[in-house]
Amino acid sequence: MRALGFSGEQIAAEYLISQGYELLAKNYTRRPGEIDIIARDKKVLAFIEVKYYKVNSLRNLREAVPPAKQRRIIRAAEHYLQERRITDSYVRFDAVLITRQKQAAPKIVLIKDAFRA
Repeated sequence: MRALGFSGEQIAAEYLISQGYELLAKNYTRRPGEIDIIARDKKVLAFIEVKYYKVNSLRNLREAVPPAKQRRIIRAAEHYLQERRITDSYVRFDAVLITRQKQAAPKIVLIKDAFRA
């Protein structure tokens, strides 16, 4: 299962770079939770949750990133900001939902500002 997640994160990272994001960290893990990707989108610091589904089954955002998961991501993001003493950056929580159907190219949906702290 972890290999599937890693594959999804690689696809998401490449996609985000193609969209102009600057990747800062991957798999940031602290006691409160994990953040799949941390990146800069122009002047915005984005904490990004990646969901990858093997079969054509893109779920809605509420199913993909339920409120409990959102709270863990938010707490981990607070940790990241405190560790790096970042106090003057606009922060956003994005989600990248990916699905693949057999040999076809993956379908990628980027949801900016997917949830709020």
